[in-house]
Amino acid sequence: MARTNKTGIDYFPLDVDLFSDDKVQLIEAEFGIKGGYIIVRLLCKIYREGYFYQWGGDACLLFTKNMGAEFVPNMVNEVINGLVRRCFFDKGCFDRFGILTSKGIQNRYFEAAKRYNRVDVIKDYLLVDVSKFNNVHIIEINADINTINADINSQKKREEKKGKKEKEKSFSEKFLNFQKWIDKNASNVAKMKEPFTENEYERLMEEYSADFVKGLLLDMHNWKDLLKKNVNANLTFRKWAKKRI
Repeated sequence: MARTNKTGIDYFPLDVDLFSDDKVQLIEAEFGIKGGYIIVRLLCKIYREGYFYQWGGDACLLFTKNMGAEFVPNMVNEVINGLVRRCFFDKGCFDRFGILTSKGIQNRYFEAAKRYNRVDVIKDYLLVDVSKFNNVHIIEINADINTINADINSQKKREEKKGKKEKEKSFSEKFLNFQKWIDKNASNVAKMKEPFTENEYERLMEEYSADFVKGLLLDMHNWKDLLKKNVNANLTFRKWAKKRI
């Protein structure tokens, strides 16, 4: 009787020569017996998930957590990199998709999963010919993903553009109010030959509080020699602010 659409498998054949494989021996030479243990745990995790395992920061943390206190994420990642570098896992799939898999893993998986009703596989992840397995359903994801990503990117750009325009509009209104305040409360500052520009105002608001800016502008306005000895409002403000601070 065919089994249901289960993804992973409950057991997998472990080659008796696994630890005689040069790739595995090199890992154990580099990381000790812990390296071999990590390999076996990785294989168990992959087959439990199916024919590949999506690797990343969170996956590494969870994987390491379940192995015990003597294992740390940095070491596990180094073992992963060593296995990829030595082609224990397929480098192309790891570099392009961030997944751990290989031809051997996939062959063993599809052979074990042929008793399932249906096995969904992602075409771009395949490293083996699955045409002999009648229950394998190949999913094309590239076109869909590219379309989704394009839509997301377009929407993001529209939102960023809209947000930028709203921010610019909002800031322009604030700058106009700033100019009006100067005209009303610090008219001597308004009379300076080189008044504040919008960009200069924006930087002031990023660096100083509104109360500090207004207080200093009032002091500048009340200084009798302001217009005699100063031309640029922004440079004068910053000179005073430096002394004040």
